[in-house]
Amino acid sequence: MDYELMLGDKLEVLIGEHRCVSDVQEITEDGHLIISAPMYRSMVVPLLEGELLHVVYYRKAGMFSFVAQLIRRYREGEADLVELALKSPISKYQRRDFVRLDTVIPLSVRLIARPQHVVARSVDEILRMIYDQRYVGVPRPLGEGEEIYSGYTIDISGGGVRFASRESFETGALVECTLHLSESNEVTVDGQIVRQDSEGNAGQEFRASIQFVNIEERIRRKIIKHIFDQQAKDHLLSIGLG
Repeated sequence: MDYELMLGDKLEVLIGEHRCVSDVQEITEDGHLIISAPMYRSMVVPLLEGELLHVVYYRKAGMFSFVAQLIRRYREGEADLVELALKSPISKYQRRDFVRLDTVIPLSVRLIARPQHVVARSVDEILRMIYDQRYVGVPRPLGEGEEIYSGYTIDISGGGVRFASRESFETGALVECTLHLSESNEVTVDGQIVRQDSEGNAGQEFRASIQFVNIEERIRRKIIKHIFDQQAKDHLLSIGLG
């Protein structure tokens, strides 16, 4: 198969917000991979034994990926090496915007501009009016009369989120969305309501979809890292290793 790993293959290891470089040094008889220690900006990235890693590599047919677990780190001569055990099948790597995870994550949403204002001005123009570049990726101070509405995600990807809330948002509206990925990890992104899945009634939840706009790559990578980490954990649970 033309996507099978071979000696010398260049790898990208997704660690936190970074895409770290490595390559295949050896493939053992039991199928483990020996790779050079992943590096970011010419520095070896510290890793822990047992850590789950998402690995990507390239072929003419496209990008392929798998989840691996770090078995050990060691040094051989002048080389820093890492031994990995594959924990998922190798699969075609989808475009990151379409890698979607069904998950429930608390989120908060704030209206930035109603659809009629978005039509009158471009999205980028509205965002420039609202905040200086230094505020990209962090919640803005709450303005007079503004409200923050709580809800939860139904599914999430690097390109957007589908969510449920007791507040109805008009299609085309521009919103600020804060995703509470964990107790110590949250991200704020701007997005546009591209679909309302249900109209809802009094006291019931509305469901809508947000497409991220003007999102910084570091924030997108943090979301994608969360998705792949959760997928890896779910896979281990499914095979009784969680």
